Amino acid sequence: MNFKKVITFFFVAVIGGCAITSVESDLVRANAAYNNKNIDKAIEIYSTLSDNGNVTAMDRLGAIYLSPATKNYILAEHYLYKAASKGSSNSMINLSMGYKQMFDKNNPKKAVYWAKKA
Repeated sequence: MNFKKVITFFFVAVIGGCAITSVESDLVRANAAYNNKNIDKAIEIYSTLSDNGNVTAMDRLGAIYLSPATKNYILAEHYLYKAASKGSSNSMINLSMGYKQMFDKNNPKKAVYWAKKA
């Protein structure tokens, strides 16, 4: 984890008058874990945030499970669908591509539906 960046971010936010919430702090930690290739830790943090309704975490989990290192299309579809249903246009696009190329190739209507919705 790049502590210098995290500390700098914290001080800039405090000096700028922003209040850093626990959720924002957890997102920073999860992103740092992911960037440092500690995928298991990132998944752990994102999962907790997702369970509490955080759309960004749902979107990130969907993307992680689409990646070759952790490929799990069932979980990718699950998290992308949750985020897309809550309005994440990024997840809608990824879900559309997933339905076209990976999840349910025999059902192009789902791909078109999410592409139009995005």
